[in-house]
Amino acid sequence: MSQQAKGKAKGKKRAAPEKIEKNIKDVELKQDLLQSLVKEVPKMKVITPNMIGVKYNLRLSEAKKALLQLAEKGLIKPVSDSRRIKIYTGTAAS
Repeated sequence: MSQQAKGKAKGKKRAAPEKIEKNIKDVELKQDLLQSLVKEVPKMKVITPNMIGVKYNLRLSEAKKALLQLAEKGLIKPVSDSRRIKIYTGTAAS
């Protein structure tokens, strides 16, 4: 059988694979970042660790730690405290 009969076309080239950019996230919670979190996060209506991680380019574990610090200071309060996800609300949003 010829190649065309098998379903393969001659001269057809594959597209080069696209290069994927890696997003390097901050490992530590820096002081200037914490200050911006203190200013902006209490104004939000709904706060999750994922939202903070995406917005501020943080790892999820660091975002959780930051939210715990803000909750201890009384700037945000927990709404739902399940095992999988913690949901907070800002005290200024109320």
